[in-house]
Amino acid sequence: MAKTPFAWIVEPPQLDNGALAALIGSAERAVGRLDAFVSLMPCPDHLLAPLRIGEAVLSSRIEGSRTTVDSMLDGSARSSDDDLEAKAYLAAMTGAEISCREELNLEAILEAHRVLMEASRRGGRASPGMLRTVPVWIGRGGSIETATYVPPPAEEIRRLLDTAIGEAGRKDEDPLVSAALFHARFELIHPFRDGNGRIGRMFVPILLMARGAVRRPFPMVSRYLESNREDYYLRLQGISKSGDWNGWTAWFLEALRIQADADIDLISSMIDLREELLVATAGAYGGRAPVPAVDGMFSRPVFTVPEIAGMSGIPERTLRRFVGFLASEGIVEEIAPGSGNQAALFRFTRLMALLRSTY
Repeated sequence: MAKTPFAWIVEPPQLDNGALAALIGSAERAVGRLDAFVSLMPCPDHLLAPLRIGEAVLSSRIEGSRTTVDSMLDGSARSSDDDLEAKAYLAAMTGAEISCREELNLEAILEAHRVLMEASRRGGRASPGMLRTVPVWIGRGGSIETATYVPPPAEEIRRLLDTAIGEAGRKDEDPLVSAALFHARFELIHPFRDGNGRIGRMFVPILLMARGAVRRPFPMVSRYLESNREDYYLRLQGISKSGDWNGWTAWFLEALRIQADADIDLISSMIDLREELLVATAGAYGGRAPVPAVDGMFSRPVFTVPEIAGMSGIPERTLRRFVGFLASEGIVEEIAPGSGNQAALFRFTRLMALLRSTY
């Protein structure tokens, strides 16, 4: 029987498991260390929030966005399209994590795309939440004749994507290998008019969680991919040009290993910063540091007092004194004064410096 067109994208590739075994083992150990570390860390929802912010920034930057940690967290109303899309990336990621806790599914992918693209004033052209119905091509020159890669036609997308999702759930395949293969398949199918790269990267850690490899969706891979962007594209081209699935899988397993170790280092630095802050504030507050307020500042490195009050349950009057103390110690700084009904805006200086150096 003749092969269906574009079957090479989703048919199980003939991987050299012997050659990949050592890489699979080292990646599994690194991801396992990260998962264990995250499961034992204090206030994980708060301390992991900066990593999610960084993922949104870097995944967007891979696509040419100019967003930064500072511009994304800017509390003003002048956010650019790039910043709006980075903020929407966070919202889309949160929803997808909930929808795919047990199993990857197409509905969650479509909803994540809708949330991501509807946030931008230019998103309407991307048909938010809908598979593309027009041909697309990848490469410079503006024409299909000069394209470096032409994805499958629109009528093939649903079948190919359903197959790719089904393959990603195979229990006889290592979850990290499944994540590597699914990401490549998704990018090669290119199911949307825009946003394919961001959605594809978003679902790597979500797939690891759905497959039971991790309890929370980490590591998020955009930090490594953005730092190695040229290799990232070349490895994907290696599949489309010569079917080099082994080269891609080996490279992606190494990306997961390196990113998992880097995440442990970053989280360790934030835990140290949290402990330092708790000790400093406890000394000034008679041995009782307002822990919920400190933790809330990790979730919102740029914040207002009412926002932290809402998160922590601590009265605003108490928090204003606390934030005033932090400002006097150089731990936070006021970046926009309050005016009328608008509360003053503060920046968690030490954390923002750490995020800038990382992302």
